[in-house]
Amino acid sequence: MVQNTSLTAAFDALRLGTMSRREFMVRAAAMGVVAPLAVALVNSGSNQGAAAQDAAAERPDFGTQEQRRGEGGELKVRQWIAPSTAVAHLSGFPPSAAQVSALILEPLLSYGFDGALLPTLVTEVPTKENGGLSDDLTRVTLNLRDDVLWSDGEQFTADDVVWTWQWVTDESNQAVTRPQWSEIRTIEARSPTRVQLTFAKSTLVWFAPITGAYVGSLLPRHLWSSGAKDAVNAAFATNPVGTGPYKIETFVPGEPVVCTMNKRYREPNKPYFETVRFKAGGDGASDAQAVLETGEWDVAALLTVNPSILQDMVDEGGKGQLVGALPINVERIEFNFSDPNQEIDGERSSLRAPHPFLTERAVRQAMTMAIDREAITNEVFAGSPFVRADPNILTGIPLFESPNTSIEFDLEGANRLLDEAGWERADGTRTRDGIELAVSYYTLVIDDNAHLMQFRPAFQAAVRSGWEAIGIDVQSGQVAGDQFFDTSPDNSLSYKHFYRDVQMYATGPMFPVPDMYFVDWYAGPDNSNVAQMANDWQGGNFQRYVNPAFDALYEESTTTKDLQRAAELFIQMNDLLVGDFVVIPMHARPEVLYALSNRIAVENVAPSSWEPVFWNIANWRTVEG
Repeated sequence: MVQNTSLTAAFDALRLGTMSRREFMVRAAAMGVVAPLAVALVNSGSNQGAAAQDAAAERPDFGTQEQRRGEGGELKVRQWIAPSTAVAHLSGFPPSAAQVSALILEPLLSYGFDGALLPTLVTEVPTKENGGLSDDLTRVTLNLRDDVLWSDGEQFTADDVVWTWQWVTDESNQAVTRPQWSEIRTIEARSPTRVQLTFAKSTLVWFAPITGAYVGSLLPRHLWSSGAKDAVNAAFATNPVGTGPYKIETFVPGEPVVCTMNKRYREPNKPYFETVRFKAGGDGASDAQAVLETGEWDVAALLTVNPSILQDMVDEGGKGQLVGALPINVERIEFNFSDPNQEIDGERSSLRAPHPFLTERAVRQAMTMAIDREAITNEVFAGSPFVRADPNILTGIPLFESPNTSIEFDLEGANRLLDEAGWERADGTRTRDGIELAVSYYTLVIDDNAHLMQFRPAFQAAVRSGWEAIGIDVQSGQVAGDQFFDTSPDNSLSYKHFYRDVQMYATGPMFPVPDMYFVDWYAGPDNSNVAQMANDWQGGNFQRYVNPAFDALYEESTTTKDLQRAAELFIQMNDLLVGDFVVIPMHARPEVLYALSNRIAVENVAPSSWEPVFWNIANWRTVEG
């Protein structure tokens, strides 16, 4: 709640649209409101989203106007996994390469803190009103900045956009971003500063290929015009030429990476830091300690340590703070609607073998009611402000977040449901018609790193206690991450095979408009999207949940051209899944937290769920600066 009456008035003006986001941030700062709170207020008070913005959003650049390029000296960064490349197109998870790439290679558009689209290498975000988007959302016209040079001095033009599409979609280059760029049917350079994209089908996420440092980084065509493709590819992988504020000084895989400022960067007073040094080889905990407790380093990236442990470091060390994006990642418990213990024609978890009791709504409801999500979240995460128990499977994006759900913990009510359904309790475990309420409950762990995701065993124990209290026998276990997410047909431990009764892990939408997020519960024509032997377990629906009403909502959501209607459909799908107890949302948290030295001005960091932490590095500065 906003306490200050002057701030309340400003917040009301923001919501009514009579005050811009930038004006509100300036006003809040003048009133002594800390930047993270001001940003949170901006996001809660604004209805701007990635696909429809009432007014142009701006990237934060507070306090940079009078600075001089390079006067900030060195920025020291720790990330425990060393990148093997400096190009995000060539590396997926974990995103250590993307953190480096974000300093050097730029996209046409960027994602702000709340998912709003921001112009980077274009003069404005395309809309229907300015002629940038066609009515059917199949054509996008972009006007490029004319003041951009590559770090080697060559001019940036529309030909570079065309080339990036050609290079990324060339399978021989092995770009991990090829699926997104392949959605574009053609790219045409209309002039040196004007480019037109045509998509094969209408889509609300037309921005996905060209936005953000993870996916949208552009490549300089001229490098490949004068050399053999393989040789240029190899050189570019560790020494890319970009339009961003930095360039590579030294890059040896496994060794510290040093980036130095790009003196041809288009803003003459930026970047503030002369060099950025990346050190790898530690782990998330020691990286955080080096920032939060000893103050020897400025940034710790890729932190997946329990937020409560990180908060203890903040409180005890006093040298830094934690920053995180919107809590879009949801830890979820999934029920298997098929029987993993029955095999039909060589196939386990077959659609032809319904689960003996998890297909029963009363059982799923009782299991949901037996979990004290609020207490578990608060205890395991020690009241961390970055983690919250959440009733929704889609959360953290205000436009798409359902107001219709709630969390209910009621052991007495859960027991009553099972009694009424005829599940009799004897010797602790309930039975009916010779069937025991006994489940295998597995979760994801990340290899042998005990400090990573260590909350999951604690969560399992608490959930198991609740289920046992209502007469359900639970056998729990863990699967290493490299096996859990390995979806090759012969890996029976993968989450898509789902050869267990219940599984738990976290995920969130890939884009601020979550167009494909609900594919996990879409059965499709003739159940073709259900993971099964016939499709090598590559179908998106691995819970084997089949509901024609849900399918109808999903199909409409993938074809609508109206963002407001899409929002209504996303909320309806969320409510159906939650209300039918298909999946249990446990808690929501940012995809990753970062540790930031107190000497770094947090206002301009603006961590985004869809960007590496350095997406706005051109505007980073120190508090004194």
